[in-house]
Amino acid sequence: MADKKVEIRFETQADTKGAKDAEKALDQVKDAADDTSSAVNQVGAAADETGDELKLPEAKQGTKS
Repeated sequence: MADKKVEIRFETQADTKGAKDAEKALDQVKDAADDTSSAVNQVGAAADETGDELKLPEAKQGTKS
Protein backbone atom coordinates (compact mmCIF):
# COMPACT_ATOMS: atom_id res chain seq x y z
CA MET A 1 0.00 0.00 0.00
CA ALA A 2 2.94 2.36 0.51
CA ASP A 3 3.64 2.16 -3.22
CA LYS A 4 0.35 3.81 -4.15
CA LYS A 5 0.20 7.50 -4.89
CA VAL A 6 -3.02 9.29 -4.04
CA GLU A 7 -3.78 12.71 -5.50
CA ILE A 8 -6.70 14.72 -4.25
CA ARG A 9 -7.63 17.93 -6.00
CA PHE A 10 -10.05 20.55 -4.83
CA GLU A 11 -11.32 23.41 -6.88
CA THR A 12 -13.13 26.24 -5.17
CA GLN A 13 -14.61 29.44 -6.41
CA ALA A 14 -15.80 32.31 -4.23
CA ASP A 15 -18.31 34.95 -5.18
CA THR A 16 -17.20 38.17 -3.47
CA LYS A 17 -19.96 40.38 -4.91
CA GLY A 18 -21.91 40.33 -1.65
CA ALA A 19 -18.86 41.35 0.36
CA LYS A 20 -18.06 44.15 -2.08
CA ASP A 21 -21.66 45.40 -1.90
CA ALA A 22 -21.53 45.32 1.90
CA GLU A 23 -18.24 47.23 1.90
CA LYS A 24 -19.74 49.89 -0.37
CA ALA A 25 -22.80 50.22 1.87
CA LEU A 26 -20.61 50.52 4.98
CA ASP A 27 -18.58 53.25 3.29
CA GLN A 28 -21.82 55.12 2.59
CA VAL A 29 -22.86 54.76 6.24
CA LYS A 30 -19.46 56.09 7.36
CA ASP A 31 -19.78 59.08 5.01
CA ALA A 32 -23.27 59.82 6.34
CA ALA A 33 -22.02 59.55 9.93
CA ASP A 34 -19.16 61.95 9.16
CA ASP A 35 -21.61 64.42 7.60
CA THR A 36 -23.92 64.12 10.60
CA SER A 37 -21.05 64.66 13.02
CA SER A 38 -19.99 67.77 11.15
CA ALA A 39 -23.55 69.11 11.17
CA VAL A 40 -23.89 68.45 14.91
CA ASN A 41 -20.64 70.32 15.54
CA GLN A 42 -21.93 73.27 13.51
CA VAL A 43 -25.20 73.29 15.44
CA GLY A 44 -23.27 73.18 18.71
CA ALA A 45 -21.09 76.11 17.67
CA ALA A 46 -24.15 78.10 16.60
CA ALA A 47 -25.87 77.31 19.90
CA ASP A 48 -22.81 78.51 21.81
CA GLU A 49 -22.78 81.75 19.82
CA THR A 50 -26.49 82.26 20.37
CA GLY A 51 -26.11 81.59 24.08
CA ASP A 52 -23.30 84.14 24.28
CA GLU A 53 -25.45 86.73 22.52
CA LEU A 54 -28.37 86.17 24.91
CA LYS A 55 -26.31 86.73 28.06
CA LEU A 56 -26.50 90.06 29.82
CA PRO A 57 -23.36 92.20 29.58
CA GLU A 58 -22.66 91.53 33.29
CA ALA A 59 -22.84 87.78 32.72
CA LYS A 60 -20.47 88.00 29.74
CA GLN A 61 -17.84 89.56 31.98
CA GLY A 62 -18.28 86.86 34.57
CA THR A 63 -19.82 89.19 37.17
CA LYS A 64 -22.62 87.74 39.24
CA SER A 65 -25.46 89.97 40.45
